[in-house]
Amino acid sequence: MKIFISSDIEGTAGIVDWQQVIGPGPEYEMGRRLLTAEVNAAIDGATQAGADSFVVNDSHWTMQNLKPDELHHDASYLSGRHKPLYMMEGLDGTFDAVFMARILH
Repeated sequence: MKIFISSDIEGTAGIVDWQQVIGPGPEYEMGRRLLTAEVNAAIDGATQAGADSFVVNDSHWTMQNLKPDELHHDASYLSGRHKPLYMMEGLDGTFDAVFMARILH
């Protein structure tokens, strides 16, 4: 089962202050760690449910927020600013499910 994950830092558990979502600084680095851990937890849960392929699209600000060296080993990572489809860049008909991590205002 192939899963597409679109992540945005504002929806991350533990994010409580704007300094955690925009860098540079120690609070932003904490936000990056929280986001990466949450994406990895989603991947772990989906793996237990039978998923075996993951594409993670970093959709916040500079779109380089996840810590690639700490991202789950089964995930492919889409990062960087030039994404015409923004949060949905990389999504196509080959995916079985989509996970969205974003706060609703």
